[in-house]
Amino acid sequence: MVVVVSTHLLLLFLLLLANPGVAQFDFGQLLGGVGQMTNQGGLNLGGLFGQGQPNAAQNNDQPPRHWHRGGPPPGPPRQQNGGDGGGSGGLENIGGAVEGILNRVGVNKQFTSQLGRIQIPPIPALAVHNVLDGVPGILRQFLPPQTVGQITAIARQAIESICSSNNCMQQRPEWLHQRASIAQFESLITKTLAPGKTDIQIGRDVEIRLSRTFQVKKALIRKAGLEGRVEPANNGVYQQDLLLTEQQANRAGNSLFFETSPAQKWPVGQPILYMFDQSVPQTDQSAVRAAVQEIQSKSCLTFQESSSKPAGAHLYYVKINNPQFCGLSYVGRITPANPIYLSFQCGNAVGIAIHETMHALGLQHEQLRVDRDMYININWANINPQNYDTFAKSELVKFTSYGVRYDYGSVMHYASNIAAKSPGLKTMTAKTNPGANDPSMGQRRGLSATDVEVLRRMYCMPGCVDANVYCGVWATNNLCQLASTKAWMAQNCRKSCSLCGGG
Repeated sequence: MVVVVSTHLLLLFLLLLANPGVAQFDFGQLLGGVGQMTNQGGLNLGGLFGQGQPNAAQNNDQPPRHWHRGGPPPGPPRQQNGGDGGGSGGLENIGGAVEGILNRVGVNKQFTSQLGRIQIPPIPALAVHNVLDGVPGILRQFLPPQTVGQITAIARQAIESICSSNNCMQQRPEWLHQRASIAQFESLITKTLAPGKTDIQIGRDVEIRLSRTFQVKKALIRKAGLEGRVEPANNGVYQQDLLLTEQQANRAGNSLFFETSPAQKWPVGQPILYMFDQSVPQTDQSAVRAAVQEIQSKSCLTFQESSSKPAGAHLYYVKINNPQFCGLSYVGRITPANPIYLSFQCGNAVGIAIHETMHALGLQHEQLRVDRDMYININWANINPQNYDTFAKSELVKFTSYGVRYDYGSVMHYASNIAAKSPGLKTMTAKTNPGANDPSMGQRRGLSATDVEVLRRMYCMPGCVDANVYCGVWATNNLCQLASTKAWMAQNCRKSCSLCGGG
């Protein structure tokens, strides 16, 4: 639905904001109005917050909260891609100007004065089940150590050497701006999809999620023995393109092990609904549809586009006019919806949409598998230490390979120069045939054969399960056929051992 605002009302609104006496204006009214205007169709998030620019950081260890973010003076209405699609004449044409005026007169600060005083609760203690109960001793011997965040002394020295000539404790303005942008998008999308929450509740929830994400990254730095020398990027994301729910951040970590997290799996046997925010023009909608069709054509999953907000969980594609990232997504199904943010500014738009949609289906990054050190070398001397989380392996007790081999050409693999300290430097090198495998890393042409197989094992084998999250590790170590473990594996690891029939 295209939201059309009366010219007279808009002019009155802008005049009121331009008046210094507007200091008591309730920004909650704006959010409330947005929620009412968009009860059908997609909210134009990209248009509403697409024009903000980075501000200089006022304090490097205290990032500006999303309610303190500044903006440029209002400019002329913005057209996206020649104005095709995306609700021309609605919020898209006034969103950037509204944001600039709101920030210029300090409305965000006035509205969120209560949020600035919120206390982030401590991370709760988690009950950890011993997944090795009843597992034969020989299988325990084949498990890699729990080394999430830990690195070798040589790797630590390489990182410390980088930081000896670079300030690894300072937050870059663009990181803080990205965090603020994400918070604003997340706040608005929550307001649209969960209208029962108050604006203060929404702001608090978003801030807790972003703070938790930063806590996870700091914990990885601490485990690596780099605390006090490296401060991770406080940009609101994990591993470059992941958003974390509070629950995920509490035990953050490949693919989700759905046997112990069924709530994060999309229902099998019914279409996965998706819809577009009004910020996504027709040309970019076509790229997303092609991505969805690629996944549907090679798996048992089906997708259905919706023109109005579905009652249940769904994918919600949003365009963000921000070159700082290509895409952002959550891992696994979340409620009330999975927002998938795409900039459409990185080339390979279809492949990037596939990558982010696969995250929403439950897949993690390939190069973070627990067995990745058998296949790639991390060139620690070339990485940006403040993006250390990009190279932290997945949590062993939460993610599984389902017995599928490592794939340099997976659409879920990052490029070999990701998170480099300088452009062009390789941060990852294949241990096998690097001349062929290094260029394969980061391909976004489409699903690889192993991507298809992982989806098949995740979604297309009803009634066939793995009884243990480590089954994938054991299967890739050829323990399905070992005489001393074959019987136990056949009973407990049917999926990873390919004992489920045609599927």
